[in-house]
Amino acid sequence: MAKKRSSDSTIVVTGGAGFIGSHLVDRLTEAGHQVVVIDDLSGGYREYVPKKAKFFKADIRDWSAMDEIFAQVQ
Repeated sequence: MAKKRSSDSTIVVTGGAGFIGSHLVDRLTEAGHQVVVIDDLSGGYREYVPKKAKFFKADIRDWSAMDEIFAQVQ
């Protein structure tokens, strides 16, 4: 298991509501990182995202949505 620590930076995971992405988000949050998940839920499920992670439903191809999300998480 990863060592728990706090982090000043935020990690963004695209596709974090899918099978592989959600497991990555689990590990990162367990390690004490701040995690933001961006997913359009076309192949994933909102309930796969840990409650400790901040979730945004968006398509990463939508530049204006990405601008809004990154402005919120800075």
